[in-house]
This record gives sequence, structure tokens and C-alpha cells, in this order.
Amino acid sequence: MNFNYIKKVYSLTGMLGLAGAVCASDHSIQSARQDIITSDVSVQQKSNVDLLKEMFAKGLTNMKAGRCDFEHLYSPDYRQNVDGKTLNYEQFVAHLDDLHKTLNSLKIEFLDIVSEGDKVATRHKAYGVKKNGDVVEVLVVAIFGFKNGKIISCDELTHLIKGAKEDKEIGSRH
Repeated sequence: MNFNYIKKVYSLTGMLGLAGAVCASDHSIQSARQDIITSDVSVQQKSNVDLLKEMFAKGLTNMKAGRCDFEHLYSPDYRQNVDGKTLNYEQFVAHLDDLHKTLNSLKIEFLDIVSEGDKVATRHKAYGVKKNGDVVEVLVVAIFGFKNGKIISCDELTHLIKGAKEDKEIGSRH
């Protein structure tokens, strides 16, 4: 049984008083119990899409983010295959550091998100402004894998729409 559930039921009976809890109709108790169960489930289980959006917000587009801001979202076994290159978790973190050193800002526009089972596929555009003021625009098609509530893999293809020649590898550079 969930500890938070027990604590909330205890709080409910404490608010009603023991006599109140005994005297309350079964329907009231069942209704309150169902509300408690429903609220626990929604708080405890984030969807893979929600985890992915959190990763983009906390790790990718937040230019001040450090490892501690996003590491809870990734499996230590994380692997990213991008444009024919494979990055392990440490190389991926170095990639994020490189992005944060290169860019002043980064915005993600999700064009499509499809989720099935332990996979989430996205087609998104990344719009960046580099420290020198140059603009970078990249189209990304990616399939993310999830295991035990963490991102474990990403298979990604990128296409530079706008930017300098050296920006062609911005999706994998580290």
C-alpha cells in the first residue's frame, strides 16, 4: 500500500475525528478514498511525453542548466545515435555543455509528437541564437526510448536549415 495514501487517509480520519469517520456514510469515505487514489496516481506517474518535455525545458533550452538539473531524467546507460555518431551519457552531457557555450538561446517547436509504449517520436525544429548573433535552425526527427521512468535512448537525424557550415554537426558536437 502506498505510504502517501495511508497518510492521507489518516489525515482524513483525523479531520473527521474517529467518531466522525465511523459515523460518516460509506459513500463519503469511498468518494474521498477514490479522490485520494486518483490524485496520487496523477502525481506519481508522469507520461513519457511529459518526461521528454521536461528534458527539453530543464536540460536543452535552459542555457544555465547544469548536470544536476536534468540527470534525474536519464538512465546512466543512455545512448544517443545522431547522424551516424553514437554518444554515451557522458558524451551527451558534454554535447549539452557545448550547446550552452555556443548558444545564447534555444527554442524548440514540436511539429509532431507520437507516443506508443516505451517510445516517443518527435519531429521538431530547434531555433538557436549563437553567442556571435548568428541564427541556427535545425529540423530534428527523433525516437526516444524510456525505461523505468527515465530516458534511455535517442535515435536522431538532424537537418540544418539555416546556419554556418560548422553548425551542420551541432546535433552531435561535444
